[in-house]
Amino acid sequence: RNYQIAKFLLDNGADVNTRDKLGRTPLHDAAMSDQKDIVKLLLTHKADVNAVDSDGRPPIFFAIDEGDVEAIRQLLANGANVNLQDKDGDGPLFWALNEDHIEIAELLLAHKANINAKDKEGRMLLHWAASAGMKDATILLLDHKADVNAKDEVGASPLHWAVRCGHLGVAELLRHNGGLDTASPETGFYEAIGDGNLEAVEALSSDHPELLFTTKDFDAHDLGQTPLHLAAGIGQREIANFLLAHNANVNARDQEGHTPLHLAAQEGHVETMKLL
Repeated sequence: RNYQIAKFLLDNGADVNTRDKLGRTPLHDAAMSDQKDIVKLLLTHKADVNAVDSDGRPPIFFAIDEGDVEAIRQLLANGANVNLQDKDGDGPLFWALNEDHIEIAELLLAHKANINAKDKEGRMLLHWAASAGMKDATILLLDHKADVNAKDEVGASPLHWAVRCGHLGVAELLRHNGGLDTASPETGFYEAIGDGNLEAVEALSSDHPELLFTTKDFDAHDLGQTPLHLAAGIGQREIANFLLAHNANVNARDQEGHTPLHLAAQEGHVETMKLL
């Protein structure tokens, strides 16, 4: 019924590219609602295949979100831009991988999707896949020659993000493919503490035992704080417990004379205070 109504309206002069308050056209609506016949009808009537809504997203984004391979093929056959990025800097390939649509990602790559495109934070797809621990997506990107040592705006590589986020299986995969951690071990260690990622803290300290006693401050304030200071100051009790079990100095003082207990008390982290 919807098809017949749409055809009647189009045959009688309806604007195929009319927009709603979100800037979406009928092709957007058809793509997001699994209406392949209407997608084909609209394209036959010269719908703008690359019209973007208020978020900068063309119809193919929504067909990908729906997992509608047939609609995606129709859009591609009619000139859909596989490298068009939305306001977040994300493109069709990101959307496919984010929904774990590997078949669709392969299809987009076959149509020359840019595997090394950057989002607005300077991160490539491999950075994102590594930080999210998405092994299948990582394998696909590496198989298609994604830059394994690409740096984002803060100079971090995909391997850095995998380690920081505790995705050690993905980290090993990246290493096997030549991945390097472009950030210093100290930076990764402090970031893992800040994120509350005990698994990453354990892995990094296993590879770099000296990190357990470092006073190199990752945020350049040069306060001479130890990892235990940081864990205590942000209430990461489990990580503080791990550090203490590995002989962290509970009475170490930073350059302002503060011990880990001082910092935990300042921030009101009672359980961490009890541990210390």
